[in-house]
Amino acid sequence: MLIVKKFGGTSVGDKERIFNVARRCAEEYRKGNDIIVVLSAMGKSTDELIALAQTINPNPPKRELDMLLTTGEQVSTALMAMAFDTMDVPAVSLNAFQVAMHTTRVHGNARLKRIDTDRIMHELEHRRIVIVTGFQGVNKYDNYTTLGRRRVAWTLSASYDAPTETVKAACRRALAATENVLEDPAPAVRLSAYGDSGIEYTVYCWAAAEDYWEVHF
Repeated sequence: MLIVKKFGGTSVGDKERIFNVARRCAEEYRKGNDIIVVLSAMGKSTDELIALAQTINPNPPKRELDMLLTTGEQVSTALMAMAFDTMDVPAVSLNAFQVAMHTTRVHGNARLKRIDTDRIMHELEHRRIVIVTGFQGVNKYDNYTTLGRRRVAWTLSASYDAPTETVKAACRRALAATENVLEDPAPAVRLSAYGDSGIEYTVYCWAAAEDYWEVHF
């Protein structure tokens, strides 16, 4: 059986979490399944890379920003392959160019057009776990692109009697239970205004461009 697993940035945010994911995947692999693992960048590394870029150029060229951001997923996939190696589980990390994942040419908001499966199938036939970088592709000019994602925001009001942390915790639980909300960048809940009858909160999260309206409503 072919099993495809996707893990967001929080799931691979540190050494312990990387090994936790590796153990779960290795368990399925040892049952005889073919495993493809798609990973995001570790933790908040994408946000950190964006902040780093802005220390050099407040408005970085989109092509160069994509070149920078795609390194985040390459770090997580390479480390995951190393974790599998310590378990004597054969694995290989592949980036968007190596796969290859073909996208539209727009930097920062590309859409996936097709994925060549030859390399993936070759590795699976040799009984290797295939670890693929998420969030990225390659356009017709052989430049890296990052796949589109959009911010979703809602405003809600809660009674002054409701403790702030209780409201925020309830919002986080709702976000965690909402399909297609991205883990990286992490969702956020902020106190935005004091109204006449209650406190207003703004909830922010991110979704892939194609999932935006489903998450929004």
